[in-house]
Amino acid sequence: MRIPGEMPIDPSVPMTRDRVAELLENRGQNLTGLSIGETAGVLFLIQDHGPQGPVLLLTKRSPWVKQSGDLCCPGGRVHRVLDRALAGFFLLPGSPLSRSPGWIAGKHRGGHWRRLVSLYWSCSLRESWEEMGLRPWGVDFLGLLPRYSLALFRRGILPLVGWIRGHRRLQLNWEVERLVPIPFSALVAAENYAAYHLEADWDEPPTWGKGPVAFPCFLHRDAGGQEVLWGATYQIVLTFLDRVLGFEPPPIANRPVVTGTLSSTYATGRPRV
Repeated sequence: MRIPGEMPIDPSVPMTRDRVAELLENRGQNLTGLSIGETAGVLFLIQDHGPQGPVLLLTKRSPWVKQSGDLCCPGGRVHRVLDRALAGFFLLPGSPLSRSPGWIAGKHRGGHWRRLVSLYWSCSLRESWEEMGLRPWGVDFLGLLPRYSLALFRRGILPLVGWIRGHRRLQLNWEVERLVPIPFSALVAAENYAAYHLEADWDEPPTWGKGPVAFPCFLHRDAGGQEVLWGATYQIVLTFLDRVLGFEPPPIANRPVVTGTLSSTYATGRPRV
């Protein structure tokens, strides 16, 4: 939904690094009241694949972690020692962050904004390096998306948008089953959206209660099979598509239905042996 007086979105303009940073800054996020102990930082990763155009790079969570099987943005909770130390480096003049278009566009927001952004940028990069071998110095900060609350796990998420420079060979750890690159051309195709009828397969169901519930979702098909993007990451992606590309998916009532079940280990992950 457009805000009165904001920059209009022209769908004919290519989705470039600087254009994304400009549009995100136009609706920049106020970080007042953010609780570091209760909010995780995640990296909304964009990579330019040449003729294919930009793709959103998501990870599929392995069976040994919470929310196993879900597509998500890499990230995690702030490490108060490591991330604060790395944030101090990013605050130095000439650091990779200081040269990023999102930092340059938003630094007028003041010292509190800069300190929190550098801390969460450090956190999301550290987690991405651990999970998928992403090199911290090869990513540009483009801006922030709104904080999102996870009802099931009682924590918040702060998404930071990053643009990967060049093509990198990535190395996954045990937390990640595989990488899932999704072209933005597919994300703005209405026929790829569905209603996800989901049921929990355990005695203590999630907060929505017993029985199947329909969630909005996006369906992605590639050589690895069909993946369902839903939940918090789906909402984060839809916010980005609205703010940067002016895209809104069809109403959930007009979408095809797909079904699924949350396993009993969804909230905990399987034991590693």
